[in-house]
Amino acid sequence: MAELIANKIKEKKELDLDVISGGTNPSNAIHPNVKKVLKEKEHPIRNKSPRQITYSELKQMDYIITMGCSSKGLCPANQEVETIDWDIKDPKNQNLEQTREIYKNIKKKIEQFLSKNDL
Repeated sequence: MAELIANKIKEKKELDLDVISGGTNPSNAIHPNVKKVLKEKEHPIRNKSPRQITYSELKQMDYIITMGCSSKGLCPANQEVETIDWDIKDPKNQNLEQTREIYKNIKKKIEQFLSKNDL
């Protein structure tokens, strides 16, 4: 969800940055409520699925932003890359309305992050 939101903002603002999303222990499929919310917000989810982020990807990042499950201690990349934890609920066990709120929270955090960092 975060990658799709960030990429939509990036395109709208014509920003030159790369956004990669992944987890250390990703689910096998996008949660049905997440799919519904992304469809409501007109995000293309065709050919999208949860993926594992790699150590080599993490090493190349300028920032690592976690959504509530800090990546500290999971890989040595955290010592080299600024890590920010947004403490956002996992939509996995949330109802549709809660998932909409999670979407809004992620979008707000992304917009604030981009503004704060002049990206």
